[in-house]
Amino acid sequence: MRRFHGPLAVLAVLALIGGFGLTRLEPAHAAGTAAIEIHKRLCPAGATGDIYSQCHGNVVAQPVAFSLDGGPAVATDASGNLIFSSLDAGTYTVTETEGPPLEFVNLRVFCTVLGSGIPAVEIATSGPSFDVPVADGDHLVCDVYNLPENLSGLTPEAGAGSLEIHKRVCPGGPLAGNIFDECHGNPPAQTVAFSIDGGAPIAVDASGNLLVTGLEAGSHLVSETEGPPLEFVDLRVFCAVDGSGIEAAELPTDGPNFTVDIGPDQAVICDVYNIPENLSGLTPTSVPLPTVAPAAGRPAGIYAGTCDAIGGEPNALLTGVTKPRGTHRGSDLATEAEASFTSVEMPLPALLADEFAIAVLRSQTNHTIVVCGEIGGRARPDGSYVIGLREQNGSAFEGIAFLAASPTNPNVTNVSVFIASKLAGEDLTPTPSGG
Repeated sequence: MRRFHGPLAVLAVLALIGGFGLTRLEPAHAAGTAAIEIHKRLCPAGATGDIYSQCHGNVVAQPVAFSLDGGPAVATDASGNLIFSSLDAGTYTVTETEGPPLEFVNLRVFCTVLGSGIPAVEIATSGPSFDVPVADGDHLVCDVYNLPENLSGLTPEAGAGSLEIHKRVCPGGPLAGNIFDECHGNPPAQTVAFSIDGGAPIAVDASGNLLVTGLEAGSHLVSETEGPPLEFVDLRVFCAVDGSGIEAAELPTDGPNFTVDIGPDQAVICDVYNIPENLSGLTPTSVPLPTVAPAAGRPAGIYAGTCDAIGGEPNALLTGVTKPRGTHRGSDLATEAEASFTSVEMPLPALLADEFAIAVLRSQTNHTIVVCGEIGGRARPDGSYVIGLREQNGSAFEGIAFLAASPTNPNVTNVSVFIASKLAGEDLTPTPSGG
């Protein structure tokens, strides 16, 4: 006979039924007498009411792991259980570090002290985490349930089957961990559209999502008809049947295409990710300096290599670096800066994928480098990069460059260059003769 009952999904008997095996973790720092026991279970779609009766017999098939207070992840055993023991009294944060993506399931947690006779209470969750207090000698038992639920905000219309696509963009560089955690909060800034079985393209909404309903059971060809060129991004696709509780599986891609199987009355959700990567195998083509200068000012360009090994023509020509003309205003002690702005037809991920440097020359006729800086560093919160331009050849100039992806075209990088003389009060603006 179960000791607890009712819609609170009582728990205390859980450790007594069937002689559950438990994965144990003895924290190195712990010397207390408390314990937290986790039972990970999966609910069928539409489960309501007595969650224990409907769900507790269903162990999650995929790997699941938890951490305690940010410590090492510990996997559940074959029965879906684990225990953190020898704990001091206090409040602990339990985090599900591996398991079904929370986009496809709703996480609910019910806990009770073993042997207390008190019905289990539901614990509030924050994403994959929840906090639980334990006293000396307490053996806390927590059931952690996955309830299949579509949390995307889109409601499928009636039909034989549906396909929901979530288009997302990953930050530049290789992934450091879970692709969902790193990328799913980044919808594309540019227009993206897909076609199903060669039909008319359908654009994603402002959240990066689209929904197609009324699909017949069978295999369907999905094609990304508009989006970032695949020369500069790696396309990865993960799909799951909504409500199944089964981990999303990665599907193979063929260029901008992938095939997804949809069963009768199934609602399939596919996350389609762009991971910046130059897959062309080509080095950007050099753009030589024109025979006639495009504008006054100091020539500037983006060059392959580092500042101590620049040679040959620039890969991209920047607008000439100039001082503003007109009446001087403000303090006479101000050091005026020279500047330029250029929209370069090279994507920012490509500039970060290899060695490139920005160099400014002395004049149109004197190609001695006055400042130079390699492109790289840590991205700012908006994804832009600011690099330093170092003095070269005793020029007495220093500066910075600001690089940001164009908000309307990911294949274009906006580059601003600013330089100033370290010798305040001296006018080092190049003369027409190239001085």
